[in-house]
Amino acid sequence: MAGVLILSLSAFLYGENHRLTVTAVLVEDEKIPAGFGGYRILQLSDLHGQTFGKDQTRLLAKIQKLDPHLIVITGDFLDQKTTDLRALEDLTGDLLEVAPVYVVSGNHEGGPLGEKLLQRMEKLGARVLRNEAVLLTHAGDELLLAGLSDPVLQIGDFQEALKTLSQETAEAPYRILLAHRPEYLPDYAEASWNLVFSGHAHGGQFRLPGIGGLVAPGQGFFPPWDAGLQEAGDTLMMVSRGLGNSIIPQRLGNPPELVLVTLRHLSAP
Repeated sequence: MAGVLILSLSAFLYGENHRLTVTAVLVEDEKIPAGFGGYRILQLSDLHGQTFGKDQTRLLAKIQKLDPHLIVITGDFLDQKTTDLRALEDLTGDLLEVAPVYVVSGNHEGGPLGEKLLQRMEKLGARVLRNEAVLLTHAGDELLLAGLSDPVLQIGDFQEALKTLSQETAEAPYRILLAHRPEYLPDYAEASWNLVFSGHAHGGQFRLPGIGGLVAPGQGFFPPWDAGLQEAGDTLMMVSRGLGNSIIPQRLGNPPELVLVTLRHLSAP
């Protein structure tokens, strides 16, 4: 009996760390250009070197089925324990066969291999956004996509970097920001970003029914911005629960997550 219980518990815990889920979100706004109606953005965050099948076959199969127009990676692709970048390079190449890939750094990219990984991702064709913005075009329309480097990679002050980027892009009618840390939501809202993609919180690691996440870096216990679509003023922020683990090696009530955001243009009343 004890052996059966141990096996059952082991299987349950393994499933909590490896059962891939998809969260589909519809974002509607009259500021979204009409040409981007139905545009699908897939978010990966906080992989931390986790694997889903040999050569990430399960992960890639899920992503291919979702058929995104764009893939965004919001930090912590690697982990402090990562020693070999080849698997992450291979995954980057596979993702680029699905859709264009845009990346921002997380705190774990601040380690010794972080910049090397980002440079290799760029050589493969991904675009790493370091406090900069690009214009995306689709069906004859444009919108702005920007990315902030994580605070641990900033040469100067993070708040100043956010302020400068916000001012430089203020005239764009619809602005999307990739930024690893959700605890800065009040600052993103003050700068009037329309939509933010973030991660870092790992869904609160352990999710309690009716309560939410238990603990998140930068937010402490019972974090207010742990997962899902958050709102502050006119700013929406999508917080991914992430795919992997870091210091705490186990998830509970919080399986790995892919996020698919579909944009929809609303006609002005």
